[in-house]
Amino acid sequence: MQPSKAPVAQAEPRDVPPPLWAFPWYLAGSSAWVAAMTLQSMLVTWLLVDTLQQPPSVLGMVRSLMTLPPLVFLLVGGLWADRTDLRTLVCGASAFALVLAIPMVVMPSLTTVWAVAGLGTAFALVQGLSDPARNAMINRVTRFDIQRSVALVFILPSLASFGALWIGGRQEILGPSLSFLVLAMALVCSLIFFWLCPKLPGERGERPDVFGGLKALRVNGLVRDIVAINFVSSLFNAGAYVVAAPLIANRIYEGDATFFALMLASFTVGSTSSNAVLLFIMPVLKPGRWFLMLQLTRAAILAGVFLQPGEELFLSLIGLWGLNMGCTSTFARSMVQELAPQRTRAQVLSFFLLSFMLASPVSAFVLGWIIEWTSPMTPMLTGMVISGGIFVVGISATGLWSYRSGLGESQTSICALMYSATKSGLSMGMKWVRPGR
Repeated sequence: MQPSKAPVAQAEPRDVPPPLWAFPWYLAGSSAWVAAMTLQSMLVTWLLVDTLQQPPSVLGMVRSLMTLPPLVFLLVGGLWADRTDLRTLVCGASAFALVLAIPMVVMPSLTTVWAVAGLGTAFALVQGLSDPARNAMINRVTRFDIQRSVALVFILPSLASFGALWIGGRQEILGPSLSFLVLAMALVCSLIFFWLCPKLPGERGERPDVFGGLKALRVNGLVRDIVAINFVSSLFNAGAYVVAAPLIANRIYEGDATFFALMLASFTVGSTSSNAVLLFIMPVLKPGRWFLMLQLTRAAILAGVFLQPGEELFLSLIGLWGLNMGCTSTFARSMVQELAPQRTRAQVLSFFLLSFMLASPVSAFVLGWIIEWTSPMTPMLTGMVISGGIFVVGISATGLWSYRSGLGESQTSICALMYSATKSGLSMGMKWVRPGR
């Protein structure tokens, strides 16, 4: 198998750079959108479980409807986003979601099983249809390098989602009507903030290329390899956390709900802080090399979990697991954003997002049966093998190890900027204190 050629990413030529205010408005709109989607997911689940007292079978059916149909809409959304104005598409998604939320504000009596199930499915379809457009906007609204831009897009919406989780945890106090009112306000904010972004027209005047994303993946072997590796990694590593980690906490450590919450908090803190750490060291010249080296550190982390350490060390390893997965996800996404051609970027990103979303139900089914036949610790072994295999295959059969990010050569990391600013400040201070020198 011949390694895929490793191109050097170059900054896209722009006749006019985006306005300075474009990226801040985009970050604000994305944060408001993520907060709204996080809150609606909690509202739908809690309404079914608590208010309507539905059995697990109904909850499972609704979650399936909220997961599987959007997979198809992701691909449709990618094709649509490459052909239309991105700002118009994401604003339309916010407006349509707002229309869905308003009836639940003014008529709380609509909280029936079918209404809630339909609402959750409709929200998921809107999100799947517009996610490729929101991701494709990053390259066209930022003046930063794409690596740090992607890190910021992870950090700020994640903080907004924490606020949504805090509000969602008070549903019993607020009630459905006020909770959906907060949701509607977040959607209004996302609509306003996205509308303040500049117009971002797509490719017009040509016949839509339905298979443009697939052709781009076939032509650009490195992007294809990243998407495939990301899918395998999500299948056996992210899936191991989603399926195996709760069972490990419950059956191996005999933990209660508090211990389970601590485990979730450890992972969330690790995954969120990963992008804050990366923000200070990015841009890196060889992100593919970082991506592959992190696979080895993940294997070491999974080995530590497999050895069943004490509770404190276990929670620390879970936090490192989240830190590792957050870093690898950011590197993978930033490389795809750099390498995907502008003409079909949204379609390529839709396949990348699909690799994340498709891995969740598949891994839940596969790893669930593996645990049923063996033990909750078995996915740690498979994760170690897969991580090591990704490292070997990534070096020998792809161009990831030698890939150079052209965007990282002309940019300076925040650490370097802070050092330079501190040095300049001290120099100016000394001149002010000793003007004669």
